[in-house]
Amino acid sequence: MTCAILNVVTTQIHFHQTLDVLVNPQKNMNPVIVFHNPRCSKSRQTLALLDRIDVKYETFLYLENEISYEEFLRILGLLKLKPRDILRVKEK
Repeated sequence: MTCAILNVVTTQIHFHQTLDVLVNPQKNMNPVIVFHNPRCSKSRQTLALLDRIDVKYETFLYLENEISYEEFLRILGLLKLKPRDILRVKEK
């Protein structure tokens, strides 16, 4: 379904690398899916940024919908990340 996934819990470096793919259409011919939490300010800021630079995207409300373990691993593989890389360590 998708190859370009913008994961809002990635580090800034990964975000900017992903953003580069989004704004350079020759690099990205696949739909963008944002794993979105409407209560998260960073998630809302991500959608606002994508809207501002005219990137078409779909949202996946991950708190309301489950993804399989296999899909989770596939997403991590696409992002070239390990599970530990997406843990939020500054949460209280």
